[in-house]
Amino acid sequence: MASAGAKDAAAARGALPVLDVAALLAKRTLREEWVDVPEWECRVKVRELSMGAYQSVNEKATDPRGNLDESKLQTFLCLAGIVEPELADDAYEWMRGQSMRAVNRVLEKVMALSGIGIGALEDIEATFPEAPGDNVEVPPSA
Repeated sequence: MASAGAKDAAAARGALPVLDVAALLAKRTLREEWVDVPEWECRVKVRELSMGAYQSVNEKATDPRGNLDESKLQTFLCLAGIVEPELADDAYEWMRGQSMRAVNRVLEKVMALSGIGIGALEDIEATFPEAPGDNVEVPPSA
């Protein structure tokens, strides 16, 4: 266990604190933002997806053979991400009938908040930049 002096030194360096179990489990970290949807003449509140919500969306969008249906995935991501007004899975057909422009507004915000998609890939690339030797070709026999 770290001493009080070590914790103080870490805090002085700008390091994030180490929490005890109770404090960590009490954290609610899901971010929310309002999205204006002019096509619907309203705004909706969307929330970053939790790990469980994301797994549930993937399960709903995957057929019994294990094939992921991208259109179902996008629709269920929107439905799971909209928290005000709260929409249930029975709004699936309604969402499918909406303008792509409107759905994309919502989908892009849910994905950005959740770290899904192109933005997430860019974050990963920024965190792990190419290093010398990354482009070394591996012979087919390897």
